[in-house]
Amino acid sequence: MKAQVISALVILALASLMVRPGVASVPCGQVDSALISCLPFLTHGGDPSPACCAGVGNCKTMATTTENKQDICSCIKAAAANNPGVKLEMAALLPEKCGISLDVPISPSIDCKSIK
Repeated sequence: MKAQVISALVILALASLMVRPGVASVPCGQVDSALISCLPFLTHGGDPSPACCAGVGNCKTMATTTENKQDICSCIKAAAANNPGVKLEMAALLPEKCGISLDVPISPSIDCKSIK
């Protein structure tokens, strides 16, 4: 009986991980971790570090669906709003400075839901 209960709980846990309405497909923590090394560039300018550009590349890799792109956009906007030292013009230049074509525009005025 104990084994059946444990098996049922494992199945329910796995099912809840597969379908979680209202939960971002790309968690902001994942985007934040990818871009944390970009803060010196975003606040002071200069050239982005190789670690920063690798993080931008990771975001591009995560942006595989419309939903993912919209989630990444929302995460970037939230991070910028929570870090008042971020220079928005530097944020907009970041993909270009890294030589990466990011499918997610970086702008405080973008409507993330409009990204396709």
